[in-house]
Amino acid sequence: MQNTSAPAANFKDIRWELVELMGQPVKYSNTDSQKVYIQFNSGDNRVNGNDGCNNFTGAYEETPGQRLFISKLASTKKFCVKMPTEDNFGEVLQGVDNYTVDGDHLSLNKARIAPLARFKAVSK
Repeated sequence: MQNTSAPAANFKDIRWELVELMGQPVKYSNTDSQKVYIQFNSGDNRVNGNDGCNNFTGAYEETPGQRLFISKLASTKKFCVKMPTEDNFGEVLQGVDNYTVDGDHLSLNKARIAPLARFKAVSK
């Protein structure tokens, strides 16, 4: 019997910059704004990043079938100019239940609907 399940592509220990959120391209117009990014750390199953204003951290669990669950998110509470990405990012992350990696792009998804968030690898 042939094993048809290919190994999952690596998404850990890579800095992923947000390029699309809920189907909308992310535009970084403010020269002072921090780029939104996420990184999944393999050593301790922790996730961290920046939502465009605040740093965040949390836990993640990866299970077979490219299933991914992000939980226990906490963030700093800096006051920032209204940023639409920041408002939805944490909520989107907590709704994720699977991921796909295609080359240097990571998609975080819920069920089989369009990706909730898409990222591009910026450093390993």
